[in-house]
Amino acid sequence: MNGLIAWWARNTVAANLLMALILIMGGMTIQLLLAREAFPSITNEVAEVYVSWPGASPTEVEEQIILRIEEEVA
Repeated sequence: MNGLIAWWARNTVAANLLMALILIMGGMTIQLLLAREAFPSITNEVAEVYVSWPGASPTEVEEQIILRIEEEVA
């Protein structure tokens, strides 16, 4: 059995060191490439709110819910 795979099978310490090196390098790369923010900036100034009130008329929904939501936002 000659070859690279046979050599790695015989030298388990080298195989484990290579695996540890690959894991460490992968972890360092992920930390560098992933941008993390505690409070990300949001550029979207539009919000959609869906209100459901079964059995209520459109006038009731507008007066009792929608107008109050608009007052809070303004």
